[in-house]
Order: sequence, then structure tokens, then C-alpha cells
Amino acid sequence: MLNFSWSVVFFGLQKPKISLIIIFAMIGLTGYLLWISSGKRLAFWTLLPYFLWILFAMYLNFYIVANNMNTMKAVCVLDSQTMKKGVSGIVYLEETADKKTRIYGSIRGLRPGLHGFHIHEAGDMTKGCDSACSHYNPYGHNHGGLTAKKRHVGDLGNVEAGKNGVAAIDIVDRFVKLRGKYSVIGRSLVVHEDEDDLGNGNHDDSLTTGHSGKRLACGVIGYAKI
Repeated sequence: MLNFSWSVVFFGLQKPKISLIIIFAMIGLTGYLLWISSGKRLAFWTLLPYFLWILFAMYLNFYIVANNMNTMKAVCVLDSQTMKKGVSGIVYLEETADKKTRIYGSIRGLRPGLHGFHIHEAGDMTKGCDSACSHYNPYGHNHGGLTAKKRHVGDLGNVEAGKNGVAAIDIVDRFVKLRGKYSVIGRSLVVHEDEDDLGNGNHDDSLTTGHSGKRLACGVIGYAKI
């Protein structure tokens, strides 16, 4: 029984949800056996260690599932694609324990100052950054700032480059997801030439793009090695 319990735990590393179903079935069966043997002290004490090992295996599997839910990570390597601007960077996206997504990394080669930074709908780089389509906006909202209650999922506000042309990024967002129906995996990150007005400007494109200007660099968001 000990070896079987450890087998279930190791199986949980690969198929945690299925292993939990197996464990619950085992608990039900063991509980039944304990019930029918309640009048037989020898059988009861023989089955009790098995029951405790099953509980131990279940605890480990719950721990595995909880940790697996917090380990999904993605990466985006940005470059100028067809443009020769020398803008490049690496940005990571990682789930947090409170079901948000942390977006962090750096972009180099930027003009000092603020630059619009967004997740775009498509991961299509066949025409450089121009084929990445519009901001990722599955809910059909107007463009807004990172803290707006209603905004494009892809609205990440601005990144700020220092005098050395490097923008350090560290954002935690509640809308960006790495799994499920609205996952951003396979979509793209884009950094723009100008500052995003966060939808508060009076430009024709303030409520669609934040009047952020040209697309300087972009890249496809893909699964990262943990």
C-alpha cells in the first residue's frame, strides 16, 4: 500500500486532477471497508494505516495541484522585425498566487521617456509589427489605462525608458491571463514610439490606441520553460 500511495503521488506530478479522482475513490472504498469491519478489531487496525497513507497521498496531491496552478509562465522576445530601429527586449509573464499575472523584463534602444506598451490580438509577424492587429480586446471596451475598470485586456499603459534607453518593466495585472478562454498565449506584445494617453486625449485614436504612434518592436508571447 505504501508503494501504491507513492505511485499515486508521482502520477499526480503528471496528471494531478486525475490522481485526485483516484484518491477520492480510494478513500470511499477504504471508508466502506472500515465501516463493514468496525466489529472486527483486527481488520480495523489492519486497514487504518492504509487509510492514513491515502490521506497523506491526497495532501501531497493537493499541494502539487496548488503549486502547478501557480507555475505557468510565458515569455516574449521583442525586436524591431522589419524596422531597423535597434529596439529589443525580453518580457516574461507569470501567474501569481492571487490569480493575477506579473509582467516583467526590459526593453532596450528606446528614446528616453514614456512609450505605449500593449498586448495585441495576433501573433502574426509576417508583416512585422503591422500584422499584429489591434489591441487584444475580447470584451469590446474602449482603450484605457492600466488601472481603469473597463479597458482593453491588452492595455498595459506606458513603460518609461531612462537616459540609457532602457525601460525596466514590472507590472501586476488582473485582466491578463495565461490560461483559459482569454489566454494571451500566442498573441503579441508591442512597444510604441510615443506615450499612451490612456484614452484621456482628444485625438481621434485616443479611445482605440491611446495615440501611441508607430510600433517600434514586437514579439509573440509563448510558453516559457519553468
